[in-house]
Amino acid sequence: MKKYTKDYIKILNEGHQIKRAIEEKYKTLKDFCDIEKPELAQKSIYNYCGINKVRSTKFKLYITKILDLGYNELVLTPVNQVKRYVNNMFYSIHLYNSEDDVEIFDTLFALCKQYNLQTEIAVMMRNYAKNLYYRNQLTEAINMYNQAVEYVLSNKLDTSELVLFYSELADIYFKEKDLFRSNENFELAKQYLDNETTNDRAKYYYYYYRGIATNKSGRYEDARNYFNEALKHAVVNSELVSQKGAALLNIGNAYKFESNYKESSRYYFAAVLYFHDSDIHGKSAILNNIADNCYKQEKYDEAAKYIEQALLIATQNGLSSASLILAQTSAELIMLNNKEKSPFKHYFNALRNSVNCPVDKYIIIENIITIINIIQTEGDLIELKEILSYLKSITENDEYMHDLYSCIGRINEKLEAMKGMS
Repeated sequence: MKKYTKDYIKILNEGHQIKRAIEEKYKTLKDFCDIEKPELAQKSIYNYCGINKVRSTKFKLYITKILDLGYNELVLTPVNQVKRYVNNMFYSIHLYNSEDDVEIFDTLFALCKQYNLQTEIAVMMRNYAKNLYYRNQLTEAINMYNQAVEYVLSNKLDTSELVLFYSELADIYFKEKDLFRSNENFELAKQYLDNETTNDRAKYYYYYYRGIATNKSGRYEDARNYFNEALKHAVVNSELVSQKGAALLNIGNAYKFESNYKESSRYYFAAVLYFHDSDIHGKSAILNNIADNCYKQEKYDEAAKYIEQALLIATQNGLSSASLILAQTSAELIMLNNKEKSPFKHYFNALRNSVNCPVDKYIIIENIITIINIIQTEGDLIELKEILSYLKSITENDEYMHDLYSCIGRINEKLEAMKGMS
């Protein structure tokens, strides 16, 4: 799915919807005519793509065959156009991660209000909450989620949205290491889970996020059960197959945490099939995990191949959260092969950049501990200590601050041990 622009989000008449569909596949109407060489005259094609109401049955049959879409998929009412915009933004929300995107949200909010689409207004509130979260505005994001919940309750909307919003809030709190509020929101979501109106999308995300938290808590069999439940509710859509990929990826993680690397890799390679090339987050995560499994099994050349592919994806697309994980694996491989004097420069840069994106605090601490254990020089330890001191000075999360302080203590102990050996 592509990212919308402000100008893209508009209500189109019948002919203009067809024109847009053609241009998205062929770039221009001229390219379409040059490639497909339609039986209809080029002038007729241009005319049909500009009129309010297409009445030619012959043209309708022709264009649906060429575009491989039913006419009801190709041409939507204004209400359904707005619903499609909101739904597509929901699934591609990770692309909307900057302050510049606020104008896009405002445009789509206005259309939802114009057509009195209350459920879509609630979903747009969630979309904006995600944007705030990606911009590292945690308090504002949580407030917007709570406003979305209140909007659903006050307007007596479908409980699916409550399951979704509470589950996503639980995930955010878990990543911020606030286990009490995380569990509280999971329980709130669970209250509405079995309602007749609760849809598969909401159930998928409940089980998926519950699996993530359970995996991190060390209950790997329970986590696999959650992810298998998520698979049952994954959306079946060519644009959204990565839902299955994400669940399979995390089943692989559960096996990896148990050191069952063979079974873990089997799930990783299965997950690859469900990610589009455009899903850079999913692709980089799988490649990193495959590399890490190879590393754990001492297949260092294979590991290097996969991590280089993953790092290329991450660095080209500015994935700070992914870069942190990838840089750890890269550092471990470089240490083995002695390819450069300081193998940690990628990792240190990614760690500094972690303040600019909502990286899971568990991941940061786990990575830091691993890096402390493999660092062999005083200079690298001192540089890492300076970064951690900076992160500690700007965080407002007490639990995270305590963990950073503990990591600094580990560094001091290692520095003392190094002095004792010299």
